[in-house]
Amino acid sequence: AALAHAPRPNALAATVAAKIEAALPGDVSADAIAQQLKMSARTLQRRLEEEGRSYSSVLDEVRANVAKKLLVDRALGLSEIAFRLGFSDLATFSRAFKRWTGTPPGTYRRRSAS
Repeated sequence: AALAHAPRPNALAATVAAKIEAALPGDVSADAIAQQLKMSARTLQRRLEEEGRSYSSVLDEVRANVAKKLLVDRALGLSEIAFRLGFSDLATFSRAFKRWTGTPPGTYRRRSAS
């Protein structure tokens, strides 16, 4: 019975990830997501830390996963993908994508096509 009431690991991180993905390309700040969850940004950060996560790591994970899905669609330009992920410009998106995957988005797209 105690296990049934124990907090699930990464339960909040999964909820936060879903909220972030639904909010893209809009306001995905910790304040905005915390407000949706009816808590302060500090409480959100503290609860994520209890799961061994940080808000920025969840945000990066969501953006990386969505970027990989969008890069498969060759009809979408890289600038459009950057916009859909909430980046202000292509260069910022490209740097972030390379940090996440070790590969620039254009190279990732070419490799995923073959």
